Amino acid sequence: MTLNAYPDCEDLLPPLNNFFSFIKNSAGDLHQKGFPFSFKQFNKEKVLKWLIQYYRHTFLDDAGARQVLWRYAVSNNMTPDSVPEEKQDACFLNSLTNNSQLSLLLKEFFEFLSSKVAYSTRTNVTEAIKLLKQHFSASNLELDENLEEQILSKFEISYSSRIVQLIEVFSDGQAKDVEAQIEYPLYLKIQQAEAFLTKKYPTTEIHFFTNILRKQRNGQHTPFLVSPEGSMAYALMLNDFLLNPAAMICGITPMPFDLPKNFKVLSSIGVFPDEEWTLKQNLVAEYKVPAKTAEPENEEGQTKKTSAEKSPILEEETESFVLGKLPNWGEITIPREMFLGHALPIFLRESEKISHRNLPKALLNCWWLEMIVCIDKDDDLPTSLTRLLWNPEGRNFISEQHKGSLIDAIIKMEEDYPPLPLDPWWLKFTEMLVRFESYEQDEEEEPDFELTTLSETQKNIVFCFSQHMRITDVINFGDDGKAFWQGEDANWRSRALVDFYNIFFSVPEDRRELIRFAEGRDDAGNKVEKMLKKLFLESMTRVEKKLCKIGHTRALQQISNQLARLSEKGFEKEKTAEFLSPLLDVVNQRVSIEDRKVLIKLKKKIPLNKIEQMQAKIVYEELQKLKSVQGNIVDYFAQFSLKMEESWVRKTITNAKVKIAGNSLENVIFKFHFERNFERKPFQVPLPISKSLSIPRSKIKVEFIRKTAKWQFSSVLSHREAGREKNAENVMPMFESNLVEGVARCTFSGYVGFGGKHLSTFEKPAAQVHNDIAMNAVSGGALVIIAKEIIKFFKPFTVSSRELMTDIHYVREILMICNVNKIDTLSLIVRDNLGEQFVINFDIQKIAIKKVPPKLRIGGDTALAEFFMRLNSQECRLLFMRHLSALKIPLSASAQPRLHIWVNGANYNLPITPKFQQNYLNGIANTLWPHNVIGTREHLKPFHLSRTFDEIGKASMHGEKEQI
Repeated sequence: MTLNAYPDCEDLLPPLNNFFSFIKNSAGDLHQKGFPFSFKQFNKEKVLKWLIQYYRHTFLDDAGARQVLWRYAVSNNMTPDSVPEEKQDACFLNSLTNNSQLSLLLKEFFEFLSSKVAYSTRTNVTEAIKLLKQHFSASNLELDENLEEQILSKFEISYSSRIVQLIEVFSDGQAKDVEAQIEYPLYLKIQQAEAFLTKKYPTTEIHFFTNILRKQRNGQHTPFLVSPEGSMAYALMLNDFLLNPAAMICGITPMPFDLPKNFKVLSSIGVFPDEEWTLKQNLVAEYKVPAKTAEPENEEGQTKKTSAEKSPILEEETESFVLGKLPNWGEITIPREMFLGHALPIFLRESEKISHRNLPKALLNCWWLEMIVCIDKDDDLPTSLTRLLWNPEGRNFISEQHKGSLIDAIIKMEEDYPPLPLDPWWLKFTEMLVRFESYEQDEEEEPDFELTTLSETQKNIVFCFSQHMRITDVINFGDDGKAFWQGEDANWRSRALVDFYNIFFSVPEDRRELIRFAEGRDDAGNKVEKMLKKLFLESMTRVEKKLCKIGHTRALQQISNQLARLSEKGFEKEKTAEFLSPLLDVVNQRVSIEDRKVLIKLKKKIPLNKIEQMQAKIVYEELQKLKSVQGNIVDYFAQFSLKMEESWVRKTITNAKVKIAGNSLENVIFKFHFERNFERKPFQVPLPISKSLSIPRSKIKVEFIRKTAKWQFSSVLSHREAGREKNAENVMPMFESNLVEGVARCTFSGYVGFGGKHLSTFEKPAAQVHNDIAMNAVSGGALVIIAKEIIKFFKPFTVSSRELMTDIHYVREILMICNVNKIDTLSLIVRDNLGEQFVINFDIQKIAIKKVPPKLRIGGDTALAEFFMRLNSQECRLLFMRHLSALKIPLSASAQPRLHIWVNGANYNLPITPKFQQNYLNGIANTLWPHNVIGTREHLKPFHLSRTFDEIGKASMHGEKEQI
């Protein structure tokens, strides 16, 4: 097999025979098997035999060859299996001679032959071309006049590629030997380093990755940044070249990516002289800003920046190196088919970012992928961020010389801030912003690149990029949303953000929407979330339609080619396409990611799990569509006296579709979770769609709204933050909800800080409305305590990939907050094993309590004792289970949920000093509800009281309480 791949090794066979004496007896067989296209003993019969073999096995394929044999057998009153071998060659020679595609056959055969023979025999190929031209001179061949020159030019390329492949085979073998010695010990060291750093920094994710050059050159790139969601398959898809290009942290400079692959391989083995090469690079990154004498103001009253005189600190530098001593990191030429195969799996995995508050970044990644799949021309190299990093001038707006105010603004920003073109996300933003203009507008329209005429997608590209770059850092919310003035000592990033904000959010309406969103207003957040999710689905739909169109086009071309190569009567190509297209549309309505092997298990009556059952149903429906089409195509072939098998039609249509990358089971699981989790579920705690909004507020104000009977949560700015005037507006409304859900939402969203410079407080003015909700005694300090209880109970954890992949879903933790929304109201804050949080409330006031025994009274008060008796009743436990089941999250017997109860006692008179009251109340509640029996029969039974409530509470004060 190795010899067959490298025909130039034919000259090495005699020395091999002399050295390895044991293969001398079979040298002839070895030569024939290893070099089937040898030009030794060259003659016409040998070339014709090669042509027949190519025609039979490659040009026609097996199904076409059977059709030719069947037609010959019928005309000679024989069966296809009974045709002798010597007559089969004559049959195929006659068929190809009369084939209407003979010219195409000869051209493809010559190209095939040039790749299968040694470079030293190129003159024989020229003779073979002349010989076959003469043999088929009566067939009116339509061949290019310079065909021989074209074929000979490909000899050079094929020979060079084969030599490079031989070198790579040898070097890869050596590399594997080295890897076997160092990779596993290195893996153990990495484990130890990760464990040490994780223990030292428990709140930080620690990841180390080894970059094996051999694997990297083969396209197996280790991601520099790995998202925590998903499995290891996700790491292969989110590699440097697909979505997240990043600078490798390495002490050795690699060979330039722009160099041709063959040149780099040959240089690495010392083919070229070890001379020094010179690399010039512009290292200008910072500018001196001279002192300004005056700072004039613009029309809005904001201080304008005067144009600074730029004097570069770092001039252009040169670096000399010996090219052959630099490591070869591989190519930046990624095959288009790789992007097509990874497209939908990446969309499904990017959808996980929605639940992890990173929807803007997910959309930027998906739009980038859509640009490659749908906007890039099929014949061009896919757009590469790595290539743009090496050559920012290769961006579309520069190469096509587009004009417009936005183009001028981008160029001006890059002149003012030279590091910008070195940032991958800036390159992504500028390239997508320009490319999506021509994508969404009619071709005859002239792109104007004006801010007021941007499409919906372009506007949201600007918005998502601004969120990724944390545009909120430069917005002065108290000064009508103007940007903070950046002084001389400000870094270039802050100055660039201000310019970006003033340019791309200069339209008042767009700026107001951004400010409302950044303030955390519920209506603005819901509007943006709805819009971005719609755009995500639209982008995914467009990519899927493109993949379906590719499958349709390929199938149509392959079936039409088969008809052209087999038909003796000829056919009308347009008429055939008109007939086949509607049929192929039926089987190319969606991209299938399911594993067809589940049907085999179904036929063998092997039990299927839930995910396999879902797959089996979809695969069966797809198969039924295919069966409804294949019969019509076979009947159409019959009109041309061609007997085609349905299996060939089915195989052709299936193979024409884009092959989806990744593990099919993982893809199905991610799709299952995408469909289930894309939209917010009932009772789920709303979280911001962007992590840029997760900024601790110094003060959160909570006010009662009479109309809705809910509480308004607002962020309060200091006078310094709000503006220069003391009476400036400093309250920014965020959302309305009940108290427990509001505190949980603020805590999980990162609005509450718990220490250092980010210490948050709750301000809760006394309500002026007389109802049960407004008059319930809960102070702002109590809300801070509840927030601390939430963050303490719901500790960070890593979602289990095993549970995710096997669709295991269960309740993980429950925090019960009592008497906060209202007296005798219980609020359940629930988190499942997938990290989603929910809040659900229920009232126990209607649970009848006949009479409180005197010994159960607390400090002579019956109200608190009545609450604990209701809490301990079977009716309360049944209400708990009924409302918990509304979440539709199962309870696991093997992983029972943790439970903790927190009781607000501000409405009761307690005979305990304030310092110990919370331990006292929580101790009683958690004793009545043991945390390790949730979901069992024991849980439904009231706790047997062997002590009074007061005795239980006092014991808890002294440390006998449940540990969270």
